Amino acid sequence: MAPQSPNTFTNPILPGGYPDPSICRVGNDFYLVNSSFEYFPGLPLHHSKDLVNWELVGYGLHRADQCVGEMNLVDVQSRGGIHAPTLRYHEGTFYLITTNVYVPPGDNQPTQFINFILTAQEIAGPWSEPHILPGAPGIDPDIFFDTDGKVWVAGTHSPTKPNFPGEGEIWLQEIDLANWRLIGERYFLWRGACGGVWVEGPHLYKRDGRYYLIVAEGGTSFNHAVMVAVSDAITGPYTPNPRNPILSSRHLSYDYWVNSVGHADMVELADGRWFMVALGIRNESGRGSNMGRETHLIPITWEREPFEWQEIKYEWPVCAPATGRVERFNPLPLPNNRQNRSDAFFDNFSLPTLHPEWNFRRVPLPDTYSLHARKITCACLPSRRIFRNEGGAVSWGYGKKRAILPMPPAWNFGRPATAWMQALFCFSKTISG
Repeated sequence: MAPQSPNTFTNPILPGGYPDPSICRVGNDFYLVNSSFEYFPGLPLHHSKDLVNWELVGYGLHRADQCVGEMNLVDVQSRGGIHAPTLRYHEGTFYLITTNVYVPPGDNQPTQFINFILTAQEIAGPWSEPHILPGAPGIDPDIFFDTDGKVWVAGTHSPTKPNFPGEGEIWLQEIDLANWRLIGERYFLWRGACGGVWVEGPHLYKRDGRYYLIVAEGGTSFNHAVMVAVSDAITGPYTPNPRNPILSSRHLSYDYWVNSVGHADMVELADGRWFMVALGIRNESGRGSNMGRETHLIPITWEREPFEWQEIKYEWPVCAPATGRVERFNPLPLPNNRQNRSDAFFDNFSLPTLHPEWNFRRVPLPDTYSLHARKITCACLPSRRIFRNEGGAVSWGYGKKRAILPMPPAWNFGRPATAWMQALFCFSKTISG
């Protein structure tokens, strides 16, 4: 593995817990969103001018009043919450569509899949209240603005008659944005390419008059992969690429530097080139990493099928055309630039709000913290609540950007007390599938 040079960038482009990336371009600006699960603020939004240097500029869910009621992040269970968003821009408005996976308290309560849309005029917000889509099933919704003016929502659900356990299916339905409701017939597009197990994360694109559908498949572990299909009509039928998967690490050694690659989105640059963002897990210890699933950048070219005997020669995206895999070091997408990594942030607690890097598990409880501007300190107030699968605890922190985290030079936990305990800890979760 060659060392990084000034003309290359290093993957991942977003280190730390940034899974399920979705990307869009507005002029010469790029924007990314990621899943945030039970954490608040939710739906972190990053901005870049060059695809390799990213700045956190806000959150789609940044107010407590967005996360109560039917769209509940107050007592959402661990591994629930916000799953696999899609970020798009259309005629002056940003759109975020995603799912809140919520299990109500009590025994044997059915899981709720709350699909909703947020809008904003500026990426930093303010973002709207959640517009919940009644009757939208499953998870991982996508929103697509067609050239004829129609707007569509695609998503993932379990088919009525699955052929095997874990089979998923991609559905499509038109949406009335004036009334935030699905309308018309629901179409069932695809159940995947290579076995179709755990098909999810659909995204639609239109290129040269044809519709392309990419999906994640194979679960979120070593068999994760990206598949693609094409159709002359948005409602199908869709023809899968015979060379699927177009991106994966399932065919590589378990000891390759990154594994579990999948759940991707694509973006076209102003000059006509394409790139893909996808999640992956670094192989740092035990074929995993305490950094979780991170966002990686992969170049794309488009190639037409070369077979003379084919009546229709489809054009397909080819990921990392030189090697076919996610590389650690890559040529910079844009010239006269370089990647500048910054893992640090500064907050002296002198403002009325916390720095955006701070976050909480679930919507913070009342009186979780107190800002003392005059003293330039921040107090985490005591509570008898403990960490559990549902409900809140008095805790807040920030996402790791490095596998080995240096301890700060000084932490002041105040005077000892027998009734209360304060602690500095690292919290992480494992994902399997």
